[in-house]
Amino acid sequence: MNIADAFRLRSLVMGAAVVALVVLVILPIGSLLIGSVWSDEGFSLSNFAHALSGRLYVQALLNSLILGAWTGLFSIVIGVPLAWALSRTKAATFPGAHARPMRRCAKSTRRSRKAPRSWARAGVGRCGRSPCR
Repeated sequence: MNIADAFRLRSLVMGAAVVALVVLVILPIGSLLIGSVWSDEGFSLSNFAHALSGRLYVQALLNSLILGAWTGLFSIVIGVPLAWALSRTKAATFPGAHARPMRRCAKSTRRSRKAPRSWARAGVGRCGRSPCR
């Protein structure tokens, strides 16, 4: 597969993803928003007034807001210490930590005429970092 074919395939996949996003997400949300502010007489906020006048709807909204607030609070309470602890650990202690940087610097670890053989054996690349990070 040459570069032009790869570019066409990539464009086709991205175009299909955009179409799927529009059809499955944007159109339904737009329909809900338009339907909520449009009534038989035209533009009106009466649907919101009707929904907020019922005790059942207000209680459901309040329960949803309380649940969202507690979920956000617990996420912060658990996530911030875990992120802090992970940032303080050595990067080599969890799998895949060096996978991407090593791949990026793989060319510089190969032996070449310019780099001494001792560098290549020691794992020091031409970029001068040991090991390439």
